[in-house]
Amino acid sequence: MIKINGSDFRDPLALKCLYISLVRSLLEYAPLIWNHKSVGHNDQLDKVQNKALRFLCHKGNIQRTSHSGYDNNLKLLNLESLNVWRHLSYNTFLTKLLNNEIDDPFLLSQLNFKVNSHYTRNNHSFYIPHSSEKFTSYDPINILMSSGNS
Repeated sequence: MIKINGSDFRDPLALKCLYISLVRSLLEYAPLIWNHKSVGHNDQLDKVQNKALRFLCHKGNIQRTSHSGYDNNLKLLNLESLNVWRHLSYNTFLTKLLNNEIDDPFLLSQLNFKVNSHYTRNNHSFYIPHSSEKFTSYDPINILMSSGNS
């Protein structure tokens, strides 16, 4: 998509804007619902982003060392990795929910606040119920609480 729409552009800033609006917006879509716990899925998304970043560096004449890693391309274009962005979006959503910027009493009632009766080293704010079922780790509420604890 970026190769077709960005073929006439040479300006790195314009290419970056095209990338963010056309490609990255799809990769970042609904991270809380479309959670990628699987390493394979995360690797596939990172490959898509890395390929687009290499194209941006090439078209925008941004100097990079050959076979430079994914992180170097992100730094050159001043972007975060998808995992970092996903974690930030979870924390932003949780903060807005707790500060009543998102008015959803039901969702707020689903959060399990952890109140310690005495001082412990464990400073987690949320209690995440343990379950032997794997699907509970994909529950958006558990993802939010886990992100808030980290």
